[in-house]
Amino acid sequence: MAQRQRPIRPSETASYLKAIKTSGFKCGRLIAHPDGRLEIIGEDRPQNSDHEQPSKSPFEQWEMEHANTS
Repeated sequence: MAQRQRPIRPSETASYLKAIKTSGFKCGRLIAHPDGRLEIIGEDRPQNSDHEQPSKSPFEQWEMEHANTS
């Protein structure tokens, strides 16, 4: 029977994510594989960046507020 993978402790997760930030990445992923390997991936931008819109200039904000919807 295959040996079960040990769960990752919160303190380990925190240190891995801190290492990602210290390396200069904006975000990262921690992947636990079934065979026990841990994969740590640093990324410069989030994968699902739908909620993060780039900031708009004051003109773009005014234009959005005063757009003709008819």
